Amino acid sequence: QPLGVVCAPVLHPNQAMHPIGPALSVGPMRTSDQTHRAPVLAAYSPVTGARETIEFGVAASRVTGAPLVIVVVVDSGAQAVTLLTHDESVPGSIAAAVKHLENELAERGVAAEVRTFEDSTAARGLARAIDECGPELVVLGTTSRGAKGALLLGTTAERVIHLSPCPVAVVPQGYQRPEGGVKVIGAAYTPKPEADDALA
Repeated sequence: QPLGVVCAPVLHPNQAMHPIGPALSVGPMRTSDQTHRAPVLAAYSPVTGARETIEFGVAASRVTGAPLVIVVVVDSGAQAVTLLTHDESVPGSIAAAVKHLENELAERGVAAEVRTFEDSTAARGLARAIDECGPELVVLGTTSRGAKGALLLGTTAERVIHLSPCPVAVVPQGYQRPEGGVKVIGAAYTPKPEADDALA
């Protein structure tokens, strides 16, 4: 099944334009060793508990062989920022939700690291997570529940797409990972350098 998401590769403003190369051949997808690979970074909101980004992150991790890092951003509403790395440091308001997520992943046999960042906004927290984790793909979700409730396709997603040095996948509401795994990836193409990068 196709992934059904929008992927937005972001180019550095100073990146030189290059001519369109020869047609690319399409071969079977292969997974690779996760050793020393940049991770897939999936954003998760403990407020909504939506799992679409996690399910897509799992699918992307298994297709690419990249490790999966799930990022929980705590909206502190203040300027002070903190990286929370231990259970006792996770704010009480989300500690139960984070622990439940970790237990759920362990029961399913999903290898993933859950990291919690505290910042004044979701976009700032995700920007710090991207800087520290250096992912090869960032996964965001969509919602209509308001800026406090989730990582939006709107202000947050647009900011992350523009600042991210790597591709950003925006997962629609209701996404479910195919039972047999991802078999086909669809990519829109126009004769521009950005499209060549998306296919690379």
